[in-house]
This record gives sequence, C-alpha cells and structure tokens, in this order.
Amino acid sequence: MQSTGQQILVGVDSTGGPTAAVDWAVLAAGARHATLRVLNGFSPDQPAFSFGMDTDDVAIRATREHMLARVAAHARNVDDSVTVETHQSDTYPAKMLVLASGTADLVVVGAQGDSHLGFSSVGQTALQVASHAQSPVVIVRHGLPDQHLYKVITVGVDLPGDAGDTLEAAFEEAERTDSALTVVHAWQPRGSADPHLRRSDWSDYAATCEQQIRAALQDRRRAHPDVEVTVEVVRGNPTRILAEHSKTSDLLVFGARGSGGFEGLRLGQVARDTITHAHCTLMIIR
Repeated sequence: MQSTGQQILVGVDSTGGPTAAVDWAVLAAGARHATLRVLNGFSPDQPAFSFGMDTDDVAIRATREHMLARVAAHARNVDDSVTVETHQSDTYPAKMLVLASGTADLVVVGAQGDSHLGFSSVGQTALQVASHAQSPVVIVRHGLPDQHLYKVITVGVDLPGDAGDTLEAAFEEAERTDSALTVVHAWQPRGSADPHLRRSDWSDYAATCEQQIRAALQDRRRAHPDVEVTVEVVRGNPTRILAEHSKTSDLLVFGARGSGGFEGLRLGQVARDTITHAHCTLMIIR
C-alpha cells in the first residue's frame, strides 16, 4: 500500500486489549492509506503495580514490548496492507497521546483503559485526550456487538457555516463504511438574548435552518454521491438528542465545541456531556 503520509495513533493499555479500538484504527488506517502507530504509556492503574514492589525496569519494559508486538500482530492480521509501528512511553497515557497528536491526523482510544471503572461510561484518559488533543479523536466503546451494526452515522451540527470539518469527516466515514448519514441540528436557547425566545415561529426557523444545512451539504453530496443523507432539525437539549440517536448509530460525529462558550475553551459542555452519555463510538472534530 502506498502511504499518503497520514498517521493514525491508537492507545493501548497494559493488557493490550480489548482490541475494539485497535480494530477501528486499523480499518481507518487502511481506508486512508495511513501509517498506524500503536502507543502504550505508563498507567498508574495497572493491576501489576503495588507499593514497595521490587521493580525491574528492564523486565517491565520487555513485558510491555511483548504486549505491543502482540497488538501489532493482531493489527496486521486485520489488514496486512497497513504499516504498523509501536512505541512505549514512561509518560502517562493521556499526556503521551496529547503530545503525539500534534503530528497525527487522528487519535483513537478505548472508552476505558486499565481502571475499567464500573460507575463511569468513559475513562479519564479518553476524556482528557478528547479535551486536549490537537487532532480529531475517536473514542471506541468496548463490547459493541458489531462496529457497523446499524449502518448509520449521525453528525451533530450547531451553525451550518461553522461545521465544515465536522460534516466532511462524517461524509468520509459514511462513505468508508457504506453507511447512511443523519445530520442533526438541535436548538435550545443560547441565553436570555436569544432572539428565538421571543416572537419566533418554529416551523419558519426549522425550515430556514434545514435550508441552510442542505446548502452547506451540496458540495459534499456531490463529492460523496453514494451517501444517503437525512436532515433533522429538532427542539431540545442537544446532548439528550444526540445520545438518543447514538442508540441506533454506529458512529456519532460532533465538534469539540459549538458557537457558544468562550475563547480558549477546548471542549464545550455539549461535547463533554455527549462523550459521557452516548452509547456508540464517538468522533470529536477540532
């Protein structure tokens, strides 16, 4: 396979599994003709670590290297055309991946790492990477019966004019996986000055918004003519609506922040809440 120069990173924990994130990353790398880098950082939650243990750094590094080799072999079994590289770091996983994201096209992580907290739907590493990475981030839910069960990708958009990269990423994934695409815009007040709190007609607003979204989709529909597209404009909490769509979607795509918030904000409230409450694999676009 001739490389395009793109690079996809996938983080793995001390066990080297489960492999859902690796599988997703391999297929994405194959579709993009990208190099896949499998990274492993130092995790304080690793069960083998205990206070006062007689550590042998050489043995620990050898064990981690063996794990990475096993993951790389699995990746090549999934798609032997993908170039796979491995790297281990003594840096915490989230910091390692955030630093590496500066030269990556995509970072893929599992929803849970070593800790596998039963009371949390997403681990701190995934949340920190989604908050601070410089590239798009994919968070893969472990234990999904089929990564393409529904053949539907949902993308959430705020203002159509600001959603170019998000829409393009959604179209590319829909084409790659032969999936239908649902474009969702959810309205709720942006503050007490929101003009739509006053004399506004919902049907007029929805029709205008849908027209704007369809106009923004024109070039992408021409570039991806085989992708079936549905547009929905609804009233309600965006997180709740996107989480509901995630129950019957294989992938949920959305921007790291919408038009609200403030300068310097890396991850908006809707994005953070959606990461916590969604049921499917997520793609967060910057």
